[in-house]
Amino acid sequence: MVDTEIMRSIDVVTLAKRIGASRAWVTKQARAGEIPGAYKIGNYWRFRLPEVEQYIKQIINKTK
Repeated sequence: MVDTEIMRSIDVVTLAKRIGASRAWVTKQARAGEIPGAYKIGNYWRFRLPEVEQYIKQIINKTK
């Protein structure tokens, strides 16, 4: 059975591409608690889509 939370989340690489940032920056922000919906599975950061989509919208709007 597939965990639905994992299916409704994205990884560091995907988030970095969507906001035009480096993977290192995304990881640093996740560690600092700056990205909503961030959580770790083992050594890997994941981001819950509902929370992170709002964050992505904020980032995109700031760059316009």
